[in-house]
Amino acid sequence: MKSILTSLCFLIVLWSSASSLSLSAGQQGYAGRCIKAIINGDYDSAFFIADSVAFADSGDPLAPLFRLTALGVRDIDFDTLLDSAEFLRAYHAAEERRASYEKTNGVSSYTRTLEGFSKGFYATFYLREKSYFAAMRNGFQSLDLLEEAYRLDSTNADPLFLLGLYEYAKGELKRRLWWVLFWYPGSIKTGIERLTSCMGNGYFAVSPAAFALAEIYVRENKTDECSRLVERLEREFPDSRFTLWARAKYLESRRLYYEAGLSYELLAASYAAEPAGRYNAFCMRNLQAHMLLLAGQKKEAADSCRALLREKAIGREIPVYHDTKKLLQRINDGESQ
Repeated sequence: MKSILTSLCFLIVLWSSASSLSLSAGQQGYAGRCIKAIINGDYDSAFFIADSVAFADSGDPLAPLFRLTALGVRDIDFDTLLDSAEFLRAYHAAEERRASYEKTNGVSSYTRTLEGFSKGFYATFYLREKSYFAAMRNGFQSLDLLEEAYRLDSTNADPLFLLGLYEYAKGELKRRLWWVLFWYPGSIKTGIERLTSCMGNGYFAVSPAAFALAEIYVRENKTDECSRLVERLEREFPDSRFTLWARAKYLESRRLYYEAGLSYELLAASYAAEPAGRYNAFCMRNLQAHMLLLAGQKKEAADSCRALLREKAIGREIPVYHDTKKLLQRINDGESQ
């Protein structure tokens, strides 16, 4: 399963606060319900809320973007593009509604932020379709729009979510390839600062910034900061698979492998209950077996491997099946990881 941070770069725009001064009382009322549904993986409820509002208020530019958000997060959750036609319809509907609103009310930091996030979703569509040049073109357009949104209103911290992630990604690339890219612009520190500012001052992107920072802190070995963020996410979103994923990666970073294995087991059970969750359930059970072996529980790890190998692997599951088979062979040979 791909890193959540990688996917977050343009996809997981979970609207986490409805307190923006740009939102009407009606928008604030439905936003909270839609937010909770998306973060908790109740995508059908999110679609119903967004579609109902979009139908009732033809001038609302936010409701169609909620539908696009729910589709994007659903694709991230199941690590696949589930319905390309539906995604494209939602994107064009969101753009038409935003353009109409902007024509009536003028260009603002708010409208540029909405367009920037929408364009970012569009970039991820091409990325999942493996159309990399189109993904890059739309991705850079998204960043330009968000830069403009921030210039128009520096108190609008939401654009800093994607801008911070992009800056961090450039900084990490420079760190990995410093002998080639020593001249390359990009700062890990600046990226983290932007995400922190977004988490503390944003309206729309507070939670995605928190989820992104939790994984970044794992990568940067900032365990105390990560622990505090995971505890916050568990308080705010105890039923979210994204929270459970953040906890699993944190425990793994602390070498608490048995506890991490329990988290992966819970993730596997959650995905197994979803029609589109078979592949992720397969991956989580494989990760659970790896964690059990790292925890010294060789018998339990072997039992998990055998249970997984009794299932027929299809499509993307085949490489995971082969990895599980190799893991079981190492256990049988008396090796450890």
